[in-house]
This record gives sequence, structure tokens and C-alpha cells, in this order.
Amino acid sequence: MPDPADAPHTPFPPDPGFRGARAAPADAPRPPRPRDPGSRRGAIVAWIVAVIAFAIVAGIQNFAKAPPPESPDDAPVRVEDTSQFTMIGKVFLRVDHWAKPIDPGASGQFASSLPMLADTAANDADRLAVAVVTAELLGDDAALDRLDALADELPDDTPLRPVLDDLRTIYAGGAPPPDRWPEVEDTLGFFGRVALSRVEGSGFDRDHLLAGGAGAMGFILGVVLFFLLVGLASFVCFVLAIVRLASRRGRRPAFVPPTPGGSVFLETFALLVCAFLLMIVTSSIIQPHMPKSGVPISFILQWTLLAVPFWPLLRGVRFAEWRRLVGLHAGKGLLREAGAGVFCYLASLPIYLGAMVLSFLLITLWWSIQGAFGREPPPPQNEILEIVSSGNLATVILLFMLATVWAPFVEETVFRGSLFRHLRSRLGFAGAGIASACFFAFMHGYGPLLAPPLITLGLVFAFMREWRGTIVPSIVAHWLHNATLLTISICAVRIFTA
Repeated sequence: MPDPADAPHTPFPPDPGFRGARAAPADAPRPPRPRDPGSRRGAIVAWIVAVIAFAIVAGIQNFAKAPPPESPDDAPVRVEDTSQFTMIGKVFLRVDHWAKPIDPGASGQFASSLPMLADTAANDADRLAVAVVTAELLGDDAALDRLDALADELPDDTPLRPVLDDLRTIYAGGAPPPDRWPEVEDTLGFFGRVALSRVEGSGFDRDHLLAGGAGAMGFILGVVLFFLLVGLASFVCFVLAIVRLASRRGRRPAFVPPTPGGSVFLETFALLVCAFLLMIVTSSIIQPHMPKSGVPISFILQWTLLAVPFWPLLRGVRFAEWRRLVGLHAGKGLLREAGAGVFCYLASLPIYLGAMVLSFLLITLWWSIQGAFGREPPPPQNEILEIVSSGNLATVILLFMLATVWAPFVEETVFRGSLFRHLRSRLGFAGAGIASACFFAFMHGYGPLLAPPLITLGLVFAFMREWRGTIVPSIVAHWLHNATLLTISICAVRIFTA
């Protein structure tokens, strides 16, 4: 007997979220629920493929990342100019240098943050650099105490011991021989130049090295003011959202779930996961043969995935119908839907902040467990900051375009437009929203401990799709989130590492 689900699908009726439509009361007749294109058999195959490919991708992205290549045993240990440690240390020194003439007691403002700087040290050269920062903030005696403690910890045969002795000489009021200056600078980088600026004849100008504190402080205050204003707007939107939800209780959202049985939109999700897996494998093969200073090959290959959301067109779905089904329409008006996206995003920020706190607690707990077993937790890393600080201009531009063009379009059309739609044919909003949000979170490579904020974002974007019936609000919110955070990150790196 033929499967009824294999019968030709019914074209989707006009979405109640289109311009001029109003939310229907709970007792109003429900619009018809046509079945999406495809079949139950196709859905079964798509689920098998999607789950297997997703398990591999999630494992690679979150659990099986290759560690950074180890340096040869004879490779010199030095402070990296583009590391997170260097960026934070420069901020401390430059703002302190700018503030001292204004407030002689300003050094104490950063003294309490020295343990945080020490926690970001990736190697023994970074720990030596902490002594340089200590000298500037707390004085030479405090730096000598830190160097004495570090001398007891370093192996006797470490090549860093001569550099440690040079720093001791400098902070004891002496001057190391001129033939030692190049090694101090080469090992400690910016911090070595700051230390040598105390030595007469070294050629390093302290005022020039430590300039830029006013700009750094202005940027920090600007970011703080920005987040205060966003926090105020978020609180207002959060309260208004609660009132609006309470007052509209009993009214159905604009999204109309399809009848179970289709498969085309689940196939779209499966295709994205498989294509992403192929991209990862291809990048791992090609990247080792590419110049280290060039654009990552994955940044280029990722643009080919722009074709994935259009898979239903190859399966016979008409373009206009595909736009309606996936939610790429203006709903009640483009500006109104965009405004709904901004409003909903701001209203969700308190929940997102709570998810970030949860991630912080999970990371702290994990580090405590590692410490209990004698394992030293790795220094905190931020891959975005590392890419921005070490990449060339082309890499930064391509990263920004991926985050603000590729991600809002591809991820929203696939995760909210396609996957969430398919899941809603059999699940309620909570089940479909959480499931699609989890797939969304673990496709990213931030690790399981940082998954809660991403799951929260995915659930909020799914709510926008359910509420408005279109993915325009979630695209706008996705763009707003990525563009804001990445712009701040790029500006911070450019200002703090100059």
C-alpha cells in the first residue's frame, strides 16, 4: 500500500504573519496545516544522516580539537606579541602610566588585578613579564620578590634564567651588559623593552612605549557606558515583554506548524551538517600547506555553504513557496519585523547573562576538579581575539563578513527556518525550540561548558520564529549580536595591542 505521506504536498497557505494579519484568538478556527514536501521515508534517512554527521562534527568542534603544535625542545620560550596576556598587560601598564600624573595613587587600581594577569600567563616567559608589570605598578621591591619566587620554581637548566638575572639587575638599580639587551627584548618583547627603558643608553623611550593610556581608558569607559545603556534598555524591554506576553495570553503565535510527514527541510539541515563536516576535513588537509600568515582556508570554504538553504528548490519547491515555508518574508512589514527582532533580543539579554553566569560557574567547577587531581588548568583563551590580533586585514574582514552576513542568513534559514519548522510538525514549541537550539549550540566550537549562552540564543531565535512566523526578526537579532560583539573585540585588539 502506498504511503499517504508520499502523496504530492499541498502548497502552503498565506501565512497569518503577512502584512495586515492579526493574531488570532484561541477559539478562532485554525488555518489548515499542509504537509511539507518530501516523505516519511526521506525524513528517516535524513535523520540518520544528520545525527551521524552531527555527532562527528560536534565531537570535532567541542571535544576533539587538536592541541596547538608543540614547539621543539630547543625552541626559545618567549612572550607572544599578539597573545591575550600581552594585550591585558599593555592595558595595565599604559593606563597606569597615563593615570599616575593625574592621581599618584592610581597604581593601586590595577595591583589587585595582577593575579588575573598571572593566570593568563601561558609559559615561563609570560611569568617573567608579570614581574615587569609588578615593578611598574607596585615598585621594584615587589618585582624582586616575584623574581625570587619564580627563581625557585624554574628548572636550573632553563634558558630563561639569564633573563631573570638581567631583570634582577635592572630592578636592583643596576644595568645588565649591552650584549644581554637583545636577548631580554627577544624573550619578553614589549615587556622587555619596558624593562630596558630604565637602563641608560638602551634607546627605549618609556613615554613612547607606554603612550596610549588615554585612548585605552576612553575606550574602556565608552564600552562600559554602552553596556550600561544597553542594560537599561534591556531591563525596560524585559519588563515590557513580560507585560505583553501576559496581556496576549490566549492568542496564537503567527507560525503555523506543518502536518507531519515532510522531509525536505530536515534534508536541508542534514545537508548543512554533512557539508560542514566535509569543509572541516578539507580544511585540515589543505591548511598545513598554506602560508601561516594567510587567510584560513576554512574561512573561504565556508562561503560555499551559502547554497545549502536553497536545497528545497532542487527538490521541486517553487521559489515563492520556499520563501513562505522557510520564513523569508516581510511578515507584517520589514521594519516592523526588524524592530521585533531588536526588541526581543534586548528583552532576552537578562536570560543570556544568566546563561553566561552558569557557564562561568561550570568552568570554575571544572577547573577546581582538575586542580583537585593535580592538573593545572590551561590559561583562558579566546579564539576570536587570537584571530583578530594575529590575522592580517583580509582575515579580519572575512571573519567579520562571516559573522554578520553568512551566519545570520545560513544559520537562521537552516536552524530556525528549516530544522525548527520540521521539528514543530511533531513537537510543541518547547521541544522544537530546545532541540534546534542544542543542535545550533554544539555546531559551534566553543566547547560544552560555553554551550548554555548559545543554547539560550538559539531558543530566543526560535521564539522569534514562533511568535512572528518569519525569520526576519531572528536574522536581525543574530546580526546585531554578532556585529556588536565582534566590533568591540576588533576595536579592543587594535587599541590595546598597538
